[in-house]
Amino acid sequence: MNLPLPWIDILVLAVLLFFILRNAWIGFWRGLSSLLGLVAGYLACLRLGGTVEKVLAPWLPEAWLKLAAYAAAFMLGFLAVFILAELLTRLFKKARLSWLDHLLGAFLGGVKGLLFWSVLFILVTTFYPGAKKYFAGSYTYPYLMKSARFLADIFPSQLKARFNYNLRHFLSHEK
Repeated sequence: MNLPLPWIDILVLAVLLFFILRNAWIGFWRGLSSLLGLVAGYLACLRLGGTVEKVLAPWLPEAWLKLAAYAAAFMLGFLAVFILAELLTRLFKKARLSWLDHLLGAFLGGVKGLLFWSVLFILVTTFYPGAKKYFAGSYTYPYLMKSARFLADIFPSQLKARFNYNLRHFLSHEK
């Protein structure tokens, strides 16, 4: 069967569509809370982990104390963002702006989908240079490459150098 698009493009577009539809369904604030909740949970671990550990020390054995304390701190940070997102969602609903919440959610879904594919593209390019054969003739490849290059700037220098080396090799055989 001859497809009008390469299979990699169909896969990229299907996953991107999934992200867009899912975030349009749940809305902007709930979609954003899933990302920001992870960041807030991580920051809460860094800032509150030791304090929570002292609070839990009388009730937990030493073997479980650190794990439980940092898990509790993470949950506190994550739940704080989740509760705020729920309040904002209800506020938008009361103000009859839920259409805007869902429209912004679709946009956020597109950004999350592009972020997902960019990270995956970076990992595949960095650790599996032979993957270039999968992107042969791909229409989405140039967009993935541009977003991956932009995102690679925040990676550690060693990983970034390896990605850039493999990407140059990737591009040299494209011509």
